Amino acid sequence: MSLRFYLVTTDNELLRLPNDHHNRCYPQLVSSRQRYIEYWWTDRDDNSMRDRLTGSYAEFDANGQFDRVAAAGRAMGALEAYSARQDAEVIRKSPAPNIRNMPDYERKAADLIEQNRWTVPDEIRERIEFDVMGSKRPRGTTPIPILKPKQEA
Repeated sequence: MSLRFYLVTTDNELLRLPNDHHNRCYPQLVSSRQRYIEYWWTDRDDNSMRDRLTGSYAEFDANGQFDRVAAAGRAMGALEAYSARQDAEVIRKSPAPNIRNMPDYERKAADLIEQNRWTVPDEIRERIEFDVMGSKRPRGTTPIPILKPKQEA
């Protein structure tokens, strides 16, 4: 299984991140929140791919470094959303459901998901799929540019 990371900047530019982007500094991303994509894929013997794509957010601190504390908060938000969905499902399936509480859990789950996830459009997914094909990508498609880290003076 392979993994790549991408950003969609506030200017809607799609950029590939190096795998060690968590340890690098990007001055152009100082104190910003960017759309972040994790793309997992496996090549199959029949030349097809199996993939998974997740759209979330990445925060960068005052130095342009990936904010690990914010990333941990996003992970906790995702777990809270899952828990709220599970609570709503338990209420729905109980013999005497307390329907009044169910919308609260569903709303909480929806709010948490909205804060921590975004839906990656098909056009971006297609560009990423072509990008991971490397030299096998269709003619006329170009690789996604890699975000360059800050150069040390």
